[in-house]
Amino acid sequence: MSNKLLLLIFLLLSATVLHAQSYEIRAVNKGAGVVGVEMRIVAGTPPTTSDYITDLVFGLKWLASYNVDLENNITTSYGIVKSAGRQTKGTFHYQAFSAANTPFVFPANWTLNTWVEILSVRNTMTGIGTGTFEVTEVGFDGTTEPNFGVSLTDLTPLVAASATLVALPVNLTRFEVASRQNTILVQWATDLEENVKGFDVERAEQQDPNNFKRIAFLPGKGSAGGNYEITDRTVTGGIRYYYRLRQIDLDERYRYSDTKTAILDDVGNTSIQLLPNPVDKELRLQFDGTIQANQLLIRITDARGRVVAVKDYRLSNGRTLLMNVVSLMQGQYFLTVESNKSVLAVKPFFKR
Repeated sequence: MSNKLLLLIFLLLSATVLHAQSYEIRAVNKGAGVVGVEMRIVAGTPPTTSDYITDLVFGLKWLASYNVDLENNITTSYGIVKSAGRQTKGTFHYQAFSAANTPFVFPANWTLNTWVEILSVRNTMTGIGTGTFEVTEVGFDGTTEPNFGVSLTDLTPLVAASATLVALPVNLTRFEVASRQNTILVQWATDLEENVKGFDVERAEQQDPNNFKRIAFLPGKGSAGGNYEITDRTVTGGIRYYYRLRQIDLDERYRYSDTKTAILDDVGNTSIQLLPNPVDKELRLQFDGTIQANQLLIRITDARGRVVAVKDYRLSNGRTLLMNVVSLMQGQYFLTVESNKSVLAVKPFFKR
């Protein structure tokens, strides 16, 4: 592929005015994941606001492996919008842009060799590292999707540069929550922080898992990233908690992490014991004399908070219950004992 790229379409209304003019276009890295598109006139008489073209269409491309899109919020003084949705061809994603209102009027007082920004747009920052964004190449097949139109020699700006090293960061490399005695530890790590103000730690509880509230804020550690942790001490045994991170940028934009869940191990409660632990086939629940309830509800959840088993039991014939766990996959589980909708204990165990 040639390093010299050409803009695909500019259809002219007044060819006599614009034939003698020469233009350049470039994509530039504006920082914080923003790509700018600029044009300039390098020869001929600069157009005025009375000069216009009937259509303005051009495209940007980037590697599909970046795993990013371009945001819908476009900054422009010239009515530039996305022209249909993103398309993919081969190893590249393509996004066409066009002037929403025609005719397209040239910038006022456009002087020779002066770059004029016609738009800027941020990528969704869902990739990792940095990437390059280019104006689409000459020879792109205008008869197939994505279709950016027809290239005219009357007004075909020479591409002067591409936007390189554009930040694409998914900053989060690790996010974990785990119970620690009477607290829950929230830990995460980043290896790149571009334009990051900090992180809100948000928590919800099992009775209303969609109602997240902020419990802490930690400022960002800078471009190199780092390790973070908080200890949530305002938790109660027998309740499942849900945690997520709200990453806030310097411009107050934000995005959420995945949701993680944790429940206190309840290791201090010796009224109920699980044996053996780890378990292969059959789990024995041993109750001491402090458990007075006869009718019990036993619920098993996996490490992600999903209920995998529920069963009612009676203790009328002794202080021991047996549960068959052969069907459970290998991993960590939590066994909750309830009576009359009151949680008596939450116990972790491992299935091997």
